[in-house]
Amino acid sequence: MTGIYMMLMNLPPYLRSKIDNVELIMMCKKSTMKKHGWKKVLHFDGMELDLIHDTLEDLKRLEVDGIEVIINNESFKFKGSLIAGVGDNLGQHEIAEMSPESYRECALEAERTGTMVKGVRSLSCYDSSLHHVKVCGPGLPSCIDHDLFGGIVPKDMYLMITYFVRKRWFKYGLLNYRLNDFKFDYDPSICIPEIEANRSKKLVDTSSQMRRLMIIFPVAMEDHVKNEEDPVWKMLLVLRDVCCYANAPGCSNEQLCVFRDHLTEYLELRLELFKNIPILRKHEFLMHLVQQIYHFGPMESLYTRRFESKHKYFKRIIAILQNFKNVPLFLAKKHELYQCSFTNQFASLAEAPKKVEYNPETMIALKVWSCDRSIKRAVLISRELTTWTVLKEATKKLGYHGVQLVLEGDGTVIDDDQILQYFKDQIFISLKDAEEWSPPIYRSPTASSTMTDSPPYSPISVEKDS
Repeated sequence: MTGIYMMLMNLPPYLRSKIDNVELIMMCKKSTMKKHGWKKVLHFDGMELDLIHDTLEDLKRLEVDGIEVIINNESFKFKGSLIAGVGDNLGQHEIAEMSPESYRECALEAERTGTMVKGVRSLSCYDSSLHHVKVCGPGLPSCIDHDLFGGIVPKDMYLMITYFVRKRWFKYGLLNYRLNDFKFDYDPSICIPEIEANRSKKLVDTSSQMRRLMIIFPVAMEDHVKNEEDPVWKMLLVLRDVCCYANAPGCSNEQLCVFRDHLTEYLELRLELFKNIPILRKHEFLMHLVQQIYHFGPMESLYTRRFESKHKYFKRIIAILQNFKNVPLFLAKKHELYQCSFTNQFASLAEAPKKVEYNPETMIALKVWSCDRSIKRAVLISRELTTWTVLKEATKKLGYHGVQLVLEGDGTVIDDDQILQYFKDQIFISLKDAEEWSPPIYRSPTASSTMTDSPPYSPISVEKDS
């Protein structure tokens, strides 16, 4: 299955990283995509369920006319455009109508001269339909997860580690022990698999593990470096700097110039020190990273990792339900029903309510806590208390959707508005679905770290009669 997804770049990074905020645009069989090509699939003009679907025409209307949105009884017109097509190299070459063995420079030359060159089959659907994105504008940025941490680093690190082992700087056993024993607070759950000589001539790790390896390797093995002027050791340090710049959350213009120098130095060392081993096509893609960072910003915003995680959702549905009849339509319907539960997730961002002033005659403040007592908030609502309004206001403050209101002291369920009025001076807990009330846990006043289910007691002094 081939999935086309959309991510709204106006959202802050912590929201863009959530899979639920990645929207499905189209689901198509891979055989259909190979048979008809991207242009015909995106310009689908057939009738199905009385709907005409044309993705590129929708994007063009969004660029020119925009859409009208009503917020607080006020009409706003929003315009948007496609700024980048994210994917691995194979998928991007298919969109760009280029053969797998060609380079993006071929499409750039065809765009400048207006003629076809070797490797370019035809003009891309992006270039012929949209105004603000071009295949080599750049409009198809590289994914550093695939190019750097999934291609270059595993191959070149294997060559450098093999070189160090042959020089008798260290052995594989010591290397594996040092790497996994290194205290790394960033993400201690990611362990590096055992490194050893293999026939594939590369390290078999995930991109997260390769990122961790590049950061800690020079520090973990520094005391076993016998010659700091060794060119292969210098090459490893330069590659580490390249990875740090490519994965940085932001870069200034001066840092981009330094990044370009590091890229040039690394490629020159790679060609000089390992002449018998040809470079990968991804090595040449590295030289475009500086231009892409200057154009799009940090490359961490253009990972394909989140889209691949979204695609796993559909694979999991097929594996569980085993329904293979009209799979694209079936998956799209399932996904839209699931997304309906997140319709109002941006209500706090889109709505712009006026500032509410506190009036003690008409409003009241209540204390609402989370079940584990880690989040404690106060909500301001009208004196006409209802359990629904309390849960609604608590959802905005606590950050999750509560379905039941109970007393914090003993867990009494508040399911009536009149009872809520009676206990309005108490502390409430908003419970999630399938969450149960539990008594508070107090830490013992002794030096030990044991936990007790009862509050700490104070000693009672007993006086005897004389």
